[in-house]
Amino acid sequence: MTSIAARLRALVVPLVALVTLLALTTAAPARAAAVPEPKAPAEFVALSDVDPTILQEMRYFTPHNFVGVRIDGYRQPLCILTRPAAEALHKAQVTLVRQGYTLKVYDCYRPQRAVDHFVAWAKDLGDQAMKAGAGRGGRPPGARGAGRDHSEPGAVRARVRGGGGAVGAP
Repeated sequence: MTSIAARLRALVVPLVALVTLLALTTAAPARAAAVPEPKAPAEFVALSDVDPTILQEMRYFTPHNFVGVRIDGYRQPLCILTRPAAEALHKAQVTLVRQGYTLKVYDCYRPQRAVDHFVAWAKDLGDQAMKAGAGRGGRPPGARGAGRDHSEPGAVRARVRGGGGAVGAP
């Protein structure tokens, strides 16, 4: 009987350890999933909720920007602005549409993680792929400022300050 008890104990101890490990690893994701996504402050809105006709290009959400990689802090390709900024763009859009034009906005808001990403990128002197020409009178890609955007027929770029970050070409 002793040898059967010893064999049984030899099987039960690792089995209990395995069950405990499985319980801990499957419970952890459930706790992590329960943490809600951060929400924008109440005074901020999605531009598409105020005016869905304004073209949006969220380049910081993609590698198609002046850094060349997706920027930290952009979890969705969503233009978020203060309500007054979004309403001002809507008012301009109504006028422009009557004249056959439309607004096109780029990126809209800038979370702190994005600023931190830009600072780290700027300090990385070994990364020159997207910095060519900068500092020698040239401009890095996308640093052309406001003006007509020829990527979309009839699109007009817009820069807005005080709207939760600059709206314009990255």
